[in-house]
Amino acid sequence: MAIDKKNNALSVDQILTITREVEPDILESAALVNDSVFEDMQINVIRDLENVSSLMVFDRKIGTTRRYQAGKELRSKVGFMHERELKVALSWNRYTENIQNFREKAPFSILGSNETYAFSATQTAFLLNQMAISYSTDLLSNLFFGKEAKGVEDPYGLYDGYFAHIERDINAGRISVKNHNYQELDPINGVDPEADYDTALKFYQNLDPKMKMQREILIYCSETTLGHIARGYNMKYQGMQTASVLDPTFRFFEMPKARFVSHAAMGEGDCLIATLPYNLDFGSDMTGSVTDSTIKMANDQNDFNVLIFQIQTAQGTRIRRISSDVFCVSSGKNTPLGAMGGEYTEDTLTVGVNDSEAGSVSHTPEQDTYVEGDKITMEATANEGYEFVKWSDGGTLNPRTIVFSGFPESYEAIFQKKAAEAEGNSNAGADDEEAQG
Repeated sequence: MAIDKKNNALSVDQILTITREVEPDILESAALVNDSVFEDMQINVIRDLENVSSLMVFDRKIGTTRRYQAGKELRSKVGFMHERELKVALSWNRYTENIQNFREKAPFSILGSNETYAFSATQTAFLLNQMAISYSTDLLSNLFFGKEAKGVEDPYGLYDGYFAHIERDINAGRISVKNHNYQELDPINGVDPEADYDTALKFYQNLDPKMKMQREILIYCSETTLGHIARGYNMKYQGMQTASVLDPTFRFFEMPKARFVSHAAMGEGDCLIATLPYNLDFGSDMTGSVTDSTIKMANDQNDFNVLIFQIQTAQGTRIRRISSDVFCVSSGKNTPLGAMGGEYTEDTLTVGVNDSEAGSVSHTPEQDTYVEGDKITMEATANEGYEFVKWSDGGTLNPRTIVFSGFPESYEAIFQKKAAEAEGNSNAGADDEEAQG
């Protein structure tokens, strides 16, 4: 692609070309979030999944072998087969940016009358990747808490996460105390750290012996819960802690097979999930054959200064096997942390005053959130004996109309005592002193 070397300028057509060039990397980044996250959590990633993947799982029955006895009939069932489905759901987002926002802001400055833009290929790719990071964070927040049934408007309704599958299997009776893949436990809440550790130890000790015959068991939990468990371990066995629980090689000596895995995606709460490595699946469709996973750029037809980037991908999760020899979950409950990253979660406006006794402030229209371009009128009203001085950003107009930027904004009305009132108070103080003298 030829770029104007002299001006280091890119036209909109060139931005389109860059978009197409980086599309595969962006799609993979968005769909897979970060390979290291999935690897650390030992989640099995399935790429190029077309709509639905059905896994026929064969649960073997063991413990039926006997010593040979002549004339004794022995007929054993090997096990049974059942289906575990991984279905992807299509998610999307649209990001907009007005190229005029980059005027005279190095290194994204608009050039002269040729209407090209000093927006290098590297910088364009950077912007697109920031969109992918934001998008991927939303996808990651659904990894455990996603539930399609929440609807298309819910940020946690992108696809079914692991907790949705667990809830469904509990309701169907496939996960239960009777099946030895569910345990009722006391809360792990930090009130009694030693009891917290003992609760986690009980969970481990009561796992199916066949699971504990495996080389490694993963126990997924929230970061807070892992902290409670580690604190209790330290208190109970002072001096035994020789490594960090965040070290993949660390093991509590009473739970030699267990590696505790925590991540913000698990939210807050005391649910424990024990399973074998790579028993949790994350699938994505990046072929575009079914879902048209893609990222594209276009101009807003109403304003050619506005560039619209649309990204869409399909993804879903699955627990491959839930039999007690590979899976067990506790009775604890987790809730999302909210936005996992990013500098803000809502496009909000906050207005206030420097002194509530001095006056008040109002704004219209009053809304929970605003969109870029909304006009908002703010008015400061001073109480008796006080006067309005300025707004916290230095503006002095009152009432004042602002155009919302699309980012969280905060304004404070600054009031002070009127000069006459301040002088009167000062004289009154002097009179009091004279009278006392």
